Amino acid sequence: MEKLRLTEEQKTDLLKTVRYTIENKLRGSSELKKPSLVDEIFSQHYGLFVTLTIEGNLRGCIGYLEGYKAIRDAVQE
Repeated sequence: MEKLRLTEEQKTDLLKTVRYTIENKLRGSSELKKPSLVDEIFSQHYGLFVTLTIEGNLRGCIGYLEGYKAIRDAVQE
């Protein structure tokens, strides 16, 4: 499988999306704005993991080994 290549801006948008999604879940809200992830690359299906660390310590990790969903959907789930 070919390796996914993202620009720095795309990486930043993904990171912001993850942070906003976590914050929304913790607050029980969906009011915070987040990047729209409209770039075509975010509609592609790739395996994806989100890892949460606090002060360098692993606090959680979740994701998919295979591309079951579009990146924009999987990263928010």
